[in-house]
Amino acid sequence: RRVHGECSQRIGEGERFLSRVRIYDRACVAHRVGYRLLYSIQSSNVRMLLILLNIHIFISLIPLVISRDFFEDVKQYDRSEFERSIVEFPQLVVLFEAPSCDACVEFGVEWKRLTQEGSEGSDRVFATVSDGLVAAEYGITKVPAIIHFRSSIPIVYSGDLVYEHILTWLHDTREPFSKDLAEDSFEHLTQAASGATTGDWFVFFWKDSCRLCKTLFPAWENVASNIRLTINSARVNVQTNPLLKERFKVSKVPSFVLFRHGSMYRYTLNNYDSGSLINFAQSFWRNSKAIKVPIELSPFDRLTNYLAKSLHRYFYIVVPVVAGFLVFVLVLYLYKRRRTPKLKDE
Repeated sequence: RRVHGECSQRIGEGERFLSRVRIYDRACVAHRVGYRLLYSIQSSNVRMLLILLNIHIFISLIPLVISRDFFEDVKQYDRSEFERSIVEFPQLVVLFEAPSCDACVEFGVEWKRLTQEGSEGSDRVFATVSDGLVAAEYGITKVPAIIHFRSSIPIVYSGDLVYEHILTWLHDTREPFSKDLAEDSFEHLTQAASGATTGDWFVFFWKDSCRLCKTLFPAWENVASNIRLTINSARVNVQTNPLLKERFKVSKVPSFVLFRHGSMYRYTLNNYDSGSLINFAQSFWRNSKAIKVPIELSPFDRLTNYLAKSLHRYFYIVVPVVAGFLVFVLVLYLYKRRRTPKLKDE
């Protein structure tokens, strides 16, 4: 995977460099053709017009020749730099592109403007990634695509690739829309079992080892963005919060549950696109079975549950051990009882 990513990166750099060289070469050819036409035309007016045209072409070529940006491409992030930057920078804006992508080349001008003006007065950092495997991990199926990472939480841009629209979107999405909940904060923030006084909550249960869950992170942020005015959104990592997994009977990941007025509604469809999840949170939850939200267990209740589950899990081991121990105590008691009269006679 690492070698594939490096090769994709080098191929992308080479394609972009060749495309710029082709532009320069075509301009030079046009310049030479212009001079040939110049000497083949007898009319002084037409010749003067061609002279002015050639001077214009020559002046236009000067910035291309002396500019470093023409020969050196914008720095590309490989997998390790990309993963490190997600954690390091509070706001990371990433353009996913691919080699031989005409749309990516066309969008290059707008992207260049974004990298220059979009970072002014903010803590945004811009990067470009050409690794198709990295793009697939975030559910990217079409390039060019833009993902905005805020505190490592991604959201994908779904509008037109226009500078003004993208800049407005970056400003609106500077903070994550979905919260990360844990065992010590879930009930305090959601009030799920006590009547949902803080409003309705749509919760995404996931874990670190689930690759599908990570590809759904950008889509989940889009869901949170669309329903944020009426419904709260949150994520729960069941790998680090096993008590919440046990409490809400989360048997698989990804799982989506809507908590509403003391009841919980499970999302049972296999479609995990943003539109289906938004539709479920807003209205389709009525077609799901209402389950009463279980109360948060006390430490004593958790201990008794743990002992009961352990006894059930290790039944075939515990029962013989306990039975053997009771038989041993009974034999010892009978032996001592028979020996007691003899000791009295002696």
